Amino acid sequence: MTRMAKEGNHHNGADELLCEAAIAVDRALEEMDRKIDWLERLTPVNIDEIWDGFQASSFRSMPDSRYGEGLDQDAPVLRSELFSLPVREIKNPIVEALMLEKQRELDRQIELVRMRDKDGFILASIDLFGHVSERFLQTAKDLLATVPVLTPKQEDVGVAEVCEAAEAAIAGYRKRAPTFRCGIVVDPTPGTSMYVSAGDFHVAHDYRTSRHRVKPLIAHEIGTHVLTRHNGRRQPLHTLAGGLCDYDVLQEGLAVLGEYLTGYLPADRLRVLAARVVAAHMAAEKETGAEIYACLTEQHAIPSKDAFDTAVRAKRGGVG
Repeated sequence: MTRMAKEGNHHNGADELLCEAAIAVDRALEEMDRKIDWLERLTPVNIDEIWDGFQASSFRSMPDSRYGEGLDQDAPVLRSELFSLPVREIKNPIVEALMLEKQRELDRQIELVRMRDKDGFILASIDLFGHVSERFLQTAKDLLATVPVLTPKQEDVGVAEVCEAAEAAIAGYRKRAPTFRCGIVVDPTPGTSMYVSAGDFHVAHDYRTSRHRVKPLIAHEIGTHVLTRHNGRRQPLHTLAGGLCDYDVLQEGLAVLGEYLTGYLPADRLRVLAARVVAAHMAAEKETGAEIYACLTEQHAIPSKDAFDTAVRAKRGGVG
């Protein structure tokens, strides 16, 4: 898991090395990152309806996802603000390069959300996150072929126990750093699982998992994502709280490593992670959610609900 930064004003000297343009750009990019919040905007709000409709069709047709507020109206204004920032006035060439990269990434994130439910979404997604390489895809398929299919443990823990574990983890960090902040949000939208948004821990009101999975999941969400945000807030560049360009890929790798370091990364979790790679590749090839589900259940023996969740994740924001 990520190590916690020490309390104190140790970066005041570093602040003085940043010119006014660097500070202005950094703070503006941090705020814009918060406004865009692409993960929240691409999370379906009707997962229960999708599941019910999918079941009713005998798993042949997956209903469309519905989402909350988009960026259709705000995108031009956000882009205007983004590209009016005085990035080229930053005196330190390294800081200038970092801010330019982040500026371009935020532009691609705006485009990703703007293209939600449109034919160009897949291209926007590939532009932001890249293709699934043949080597990566083959590694995922090899894992699915070799990691044994085991009976999953009983889902004997609900949202109350998860929130209790989250509160304990937050309290532990707060003892070491009184400024550590993380709200716990019980999401009323069914099926949204758990995630971190703007430094807060979200968990669906209907979430259930096995008792053994709670500690690794808290290490993933709070011990990596929230803690990284806390540490980032304490740096001269506030953009580090939300992450520099390509932050998300590295963060997810560290978060899964955090699960492993708690001592519990079971076979079924590893298989689901591999299934997400296969699903992402299929989505990029414009296969439907129903086709992704069928592939995962029939060819790779992924349990029905896990396959559904993976297919919805892969197709969110896209058409079909």
